[in-house]
Amino acid sequence: MFGDLSGYAHAETGFGALHTYASATNLGGTLYSWASATASFDDNLTVSGGTGTGYFLADFTVDGTRDASGDAFSTSGLYWSNLPGGVPGNLQSGVHTYEGTTPIQFTYGTPFAFHAEMISNIIFAFGGFGTGLADFSNTARLSAVHVLDASGNPVTNFTLTSASGHQYLQPVPEPAAWGILTVGALLSLGRRRRR
Repeated sequence: MFGDLSGYAHAETGFGALHTYASATNLGGTLYSWASATASFDDNLTVSGGTGTGYFLADFTVDGTRDASGDAFSTSGLYWSNLPGGVPGNLQSGVHTYEGTTPIQFTYGTPFAFHAEMISNIIFAFGGFGTGLADFSNTARLSAVHVLDASGNPVTNFTLTSASGHQYLQPVPEPAAWGILTVGALLSLGRRRRR
C-alpha cells in the first residue's frame, strides 16, 4: 500500500514463455502511481542446414485480459528482437497471435541474439479513482519460428539450436490436448489399480 494506492504485480519467465500480471486500485490522492510487471528472456540461437545468410522470424501467441475503470490506464506490450517497435498499441484481451514482421538476418552456423520482453502496467497519471487489470499470466508463448533464405523464400529443412538448450521448435500441447492426455493417464492408472 502506497498512499491511497493498493496494487500487485508479478512476472515469471521461461525460455520461450513470458507471464506478467498487474492490478491496482487507487482511492485518490496519489498524484502519479502505478503497478508494473516485466518479464524477459535472452538467448543465442543458431540456424543450421544451409549456407550463406538467411532471415529468422518469430510468432508469439498471447492469452490475457486487460481492463480499466475510472481514472486507471491498463497498458501492456510485447517486444522481441524481430519486432523492434513492439506490438502496435496494447495487447488485446483474449487469445491472439502476433507475427514477427521484421526479419533478423543471420549467417548459417553463427549464433545470433534473440530477446523477448512483455510488460503489464496499471497507471494513474493524475491520481483519481479507479481500478485496473493487465493479466497476461496465462502466458505469451513463442508459438512458431520461420526461416527464409537470402531471397525471402521460406526454408523448411533447417535446424535451430539455442545456447540455453531450450527446444523452440517443439510443439506445445494446447490446453485441450493437455486435458485429453490427463484423462488418458487417469484411465490408465484406474486400470492398473483394478488388476
